[in-house]
Amino acid sequence: MNETINNLKLVNQENRVPSHQKTYYSALESADNKRSIDSLNKNIRVRASENKTSLTAPMRKKIIEDTMNALLFSMISQGEALANLRLNILGLKQSDYAKLVKVSRKTISDIENNKGNPSVEVLNKVFKPFALKVGLIPVSPSALRNVLS
Repeated sequence: MNETINNLKLVNQENRVPSHQKTYYSALESADNKRSIDSLNKNIRVRASENKTSLTAPMRKKIIEDTMNALLFSMISQGEALANLRLNILGLKQSDYAKLVKVSRKTISDIENNKGNPSVEVLNKVFKPFALKVGLIPVSPSALRNVLS
């Protein structure tokens, strides 16, 4: 997490991140635990209409990596990850994204709000634009760190 925060600081210092993403990343710097991250995701809402700046490929890759890191270590939910990626990478409204991935807008809304129980097939559909799919990971954070290192 500290490496993620340090990398986010570098991106912010270079002024290559849109202002709404700077707010998101600045708040991440002060997040010490899961509760802080959870409140961050609930309190900072990015609107699709605010994402007017195009991102470079390395910036998109970094946002995906940071989001997946937070997801892997249970700092955010799948729904929060999807909302973050949809808004910060693609800048699409739920309805437009739903058309892109061929699911209903309500399905996207339910996933992002951690409601319902989407199938693996549906989750794979909605994460496919980010080159991600559902998989099995160790429950223990220490076991996960061992696998990743």
